Amino acid sequence: VQVAVRILPREYAVNKIFSKRFEESSRIAAAIDHPNTIKIYGAGTDENGHLYLAMEYVAGGTVRDLLDRSGVLSPEKTAEIAIAVCSALSVARKNGIVYRDIRPDNIMITSNGRYKLANPGLAKSCVEAEEKSGSKRNVADNKEETLELI
Repeated sequence: VQVAVRILPREYAVNKIFSKRFEESSRIAAAIDHPNTIKIYGAGTDENGHLYLAMEYVAGGTVRDLLDRSGVLSPEKTAEIAIAVCSALSVARKNGIVYRDIRPDNIMITSNGRYKLANPGLAKSCVEAEEKSGSKRNVADNKEETLELI
């Protein structure tokens, strides 16, 4: 198994709120096992105080790369990508995760042509965000706290 490791600058680790949310979002994202999401293996803080995220390595480009090479995609190709992304989003949502940064740069293409949603980012509690904004709504049918990835 090949692994990619994302290392964040040290200033993120010293922010206790960021660190806590990063660890929580990584734990939740690691629980998702879906063919259209990048698998998260773990996260933590290294010996130098940097936060890191260990994830599946995808040998291939992104949909952005595909667009740069090919220009406009056919309706069939666009639908294929959309179905893969929507499938991943559905599973993520069922696990209390809401992706906010869906764009061609964050959709990976594997060497065998599978599309995988990447870059789950940092989880932020939707409940917490709503409390801060003063709005109240049911964020999860099952009463579990929903996390929003930023």
